[in-house]
Amino acid sequence: EASEWNEVCEKKYFEVKASSNVLARGTVEPATLKVKAGGEASFTAAAKENAVFKGWKKGSAEVSVTGSVLKLTDVQEASEWTAVFEKKEFEVKASSNDLALGSVEPAELKVKAGGEVTFTATAKENAIFKGWKKGSAEVSVTGSVLKLTNVQEASEWTAVFEKKAEEKNYTLKYSSTDLALGSVEPATLTVTAGGEVTFTDTAKAHA
Repeated sequence: EASEWNEVCEKKYFEVKASSNVLARGTVEPATLKVKAGGEASFTAAAKENAVFKGWKKGSAEVSVTGSVLKLTDVQEASEWTAVFEKKEFEVKASSNDLALGSVEPAELKVKAGGEVTFTATAKENAIFKGWKKGSAEVSVTGSVLKLTNVQEASEWTAVFEKKAEEKNYTLKYSSTDLALGSVEPATLTVTAGGEVTFTDTAKAHA
């Protein structure tokens, strides 16, 4: 009985530590525990809004525990564990409202929280680009290049193209009532609606 008592009293204590790989992405509680040989230790990882928890790794090894709660049983050594957090990744999509009028490149991008994405809209010859709209909202960006910075959410954008208005052309003719008295240059002009034309009258010397 005395030997058993001494064995219990002489049990070793081990220091078990846990920490976050990036404090801006997540935290760990507690940071350190002293555990008697054969005992247990528990640590909890909590990701911040811009991150996701990927798992626990011991020392420099790969991730071996994926649950946010790390529970160690029958502890027989000191150890250090790291909670691995990664930035959230968002999918940003962009498309044309009418492929017959214009195209968008690329169609989708995956970006980590805080990152940037760029999409380019190109109108076809029969169309004009009006702007970008997010979801079902109104057009909010008018430049053909859509650049999003500090991305913190998934989103879908639409490049709005419209068909060009058909141009109306008119032919105007102008002539002299008597060519013996004077001439007109030019005799005929074709002009687009809203445009201008100029004719010149030239009288002959004896007129």
